[in-house]
Amino acid sequence: MSEEQNIEQTDSILSDTSADWRSGLPQEIADHSAIKDIKSVEDLAKSTINAQQMLGGRVAIPSSDAPKEEWDSFYGKIGRPEEIGGYETPQENMPQELTPEFDQALKVEAHRLGLTKGQYAGLARYMSQTAHATAEGQNNMASERKAESEKILRERFGAAYDQNIGLARSALQRFGGEELAKALAASGYDNDPAMVEAFARIGRAVSEDEVIGGGGRQSFVMAPDEAKREIDNLMTDPEFRAAYTQGHAPGHKAAVEKMQKLYQLAHG
Repeated sequence: MSEEQNIEQTDSILSDTSADWRSGLPQEIADHSAIKDIKSVEDLAKSTINAQQMLGGRVAIPSSDAPKEEWDSFYGKIGRPEEIGGYETPQENMPQELTPEFDQALKVEAHRLGLTKGQYAGLARYMSQTAHATAEGQNNMASERKAESEKILRERFGAAYDQNIGLARSALQRFGGEELAKALAASGYDNDPAMVEAFARIGRAVSEDEVIGGGGRQSFVMAPDEAKREIDNLMTDPEFRAAYTQGHAPGHKAAVEKMQKLYQLAHG
């Protein structure tokens, strides 16, 4: 065999070996899609090195039943501070200030859950914004309830609204004091129409008793319902009815003026 033929054969053998490097592998491995694009043993080695380098920068997640020490190590690698004091409460985008007690409790829980500093800051902002939105919603609801209660009471009290509100407040302060006033405000009952009416009646009753006991007389503005009842009572009184309906009767002018005032109170 000539030297030229030997060289040609050697080239052929080397070529075949490079193209058929999988020939010594089991068929199921040789046909695996993971290595289908690898052309040579050198390429395979490079691919393996690259894969190892990529895995070297990753952190394995412990199993659910892994010991606490393993989880602590994992949390430390992903950025959890060593101590609770490592968390910093953000100052920006915090519409509602967290109380010191709540802030401390939140940090304790964040550390237990393995949160990073950034995750804790995000959680603190979320809690602040949620608390602010909740408070705003409650304030809006309270304002709406107050407006609705005032509308109802103005309809019921009519011209006696300011008078009866004053009587109700006076009775509340006199018999309930600051403690009851705060309790009613906290529960929302300070604007409840039935509660306000009850204290107004108490205030009026007490005022009437004090005036009568002192030998005097106090005139109160009637609410619409009271004025209607007074009209009905007067119209069932024969003497007043005659004075009111008969133009020549004594006291006719006074009876008419009285009824006009009552109708004004009853119907606005």
